[in-house]
Amino acid sequence: MDSSSRWAAFGLGIALPLALIAVILGADAAEGPKTAYVGVLSVVPMLAAVFGSPLSTLIVGAVTWLAAFVFGNLASDGNVAAQRVRLIIIALVTLAAVGAAYLRQRRERQLAMALQAAAQLIDHPGHPRRRGLDEARDLQPAAEGVGCGLVRRHRAAE
Repeated sequence: MDSSSRWAAFGLGIALPLALIAVILGADAAEGPKTAYVGVLSVVPMLAAVFGSPLSTLIVGAVTWLAAFVFGNLASDGNVAAQRVRLIIIALVTLAAVGAAYLRQRRERQLAMALQAAAQLIDHPGHPRRRGLDEARDLQPAAEGVGCGLVRRHRAAE
């Protein structure tokens, strides 16, 4: 993974969910003395699972749970049963999100391996689509003139 991909994964998998926690809790604080939106925090770990790794999803889930715990205890209704239920829901959703992030990453790896295998198969000299690759290489001067990187990448692979 290159550095720009790592920064994108950090921004979308960690920073965005943490910002969402701040927005939700800010709205809840503005709403009044009792908790109103703390339960909405349960979506934050799932958002982290969409973009992040299982570890980053677990970290976001732990921060979410801790933020809900602290905010709920500071609010006037921190000791009610609803607060405990919200915390249990956030914990369960976090576990499900970690599993979802793991499955997503596993499918992404499988897809990348399948694409690589298909590319190697097509690149085999006896494959009927190889002719198209050879024709594309013959068009290299024109393709380079318009900035096409496909031909250069193919030639570098040979």
